[in-house]
Amino acid sequence: MKKYDNALKYEIFEKKEYKFLDDFIKNAKTIIDIWAHYGYFSLYALDINNNLNIYALEPIFYNKAIENLNKYPNVKLYKLWVSSEVGESYIYRNSEKTMQSSIYNDNFLNKSEDKIKCKFTTIKEFIKDNNIKTVDLMKIDIEWAEFEVLLSMEDKEFKNIKTLCLEYHILENSFQDKFNILVEKLRKNYINMEIIESEYTNKVGYILAY
Repeated sequence: MKKYDNALKYEIFEKKEYKFLDDFIKNAKTIIDIWAHYGYFSLYALDINNNLNIYALEPIFYNKAIENLNKYPNVKLYKLWVSSEVGESYIYRNSEKTMQSSIYNDNFLNKSEDKIKCKFTTIKEFIKDNNIKTVDLMKIDIEWAEFEVLLSMEDKEFKNIKTLCLEYHILENSFQDKFNILVEKLRKNYINMEIIESEYTNKVGYILAY
């Protein structure tokens, strides 16, 4: 676990996996971090712009996230997972590779049987409940649940999200179709869109829409 945690820190703080977002972070006032995990992306963003207001969602490793983020009064942490519906459901916690915890456990990245019951919300409800007028940057990394969440959103819901960055995972053939539909949906709602493929595989990467 210590080696894995150090690898995550290396990717974000040394390798600077999110460097392509630096200018967006510098000019942002409000960021929503979904899923926050240990809070490393939020810490990376605060290192660039310490005047940010960050809303971070983390239901599984909440205590670890609090430990890393509690000294920052401009970070609000919520014990929530984002889904296409409001309610309660289960997340399969991967205790070996924690960032691969997911609502799914039927592929090679996560076969965990360790279920944790969590509160689920939608992006629409979260923004409404917290009276957020404008989201300058929304980062989404929810381990191959991104298609379900974003394809369930109405076009008008993207209007107040200026920049959207999501990690995509094409783990089976049906996900390729969902990926194509999502790309078209984002092209319709944003002026600019970039697909940033992983250096290891084109099945994983980031979509940046702004």
